[in-house]
Amino acid sequence: MDDVFFNKTVFWRWFFYAVWQGTLLLFLAFITIDGAEQLNGQLGCMTLDGNFVFAAIVIIVNIKVLINSYQYTAWQIFFCFGSVISFFIFFWALTTIQSYTLNGQFYHTYGEPQTYFVLIFFSLSYILIDSGL
Repeated sequence: MDDVFFNKTVFWRWFFYAVWQGTLLLFLAFITIDGAEQLNGQLGCMTLDGNFVFAAIVIIVNIKVLINSYQYTAWQIFFCFGSVISFFIFFWALTTIQSYTLNGQFYHTYGEPQTYFVLIFFSLSYILIDSGL
């Protein structure tokens, strides 16, 4: 009611904070994932980068929801972990279907060690930055 937690300054601070995090995520994803060669010798593509960025967003947002919650319920934990697991199940199912754009991307993306390093780096760095704010 007093516009302490939602005023113009707070809104724009969180807006630029989100833009900065998204830019960093895209930049590092394009550098690390796009430079890796696929099994057939081709370089990574925009679809591969986009799927990795989407996976990172799903994981990071669910971690942030769990950390910033004041009260934990079994349903909240179930839905947070369920959304991450369902993303990976659906992504795996779609890449096993012989489609032109997603053929084999699950195994290529999550078979490379740099994928896990980047996911851990983003998760930990964003958590530390959120704790500092």
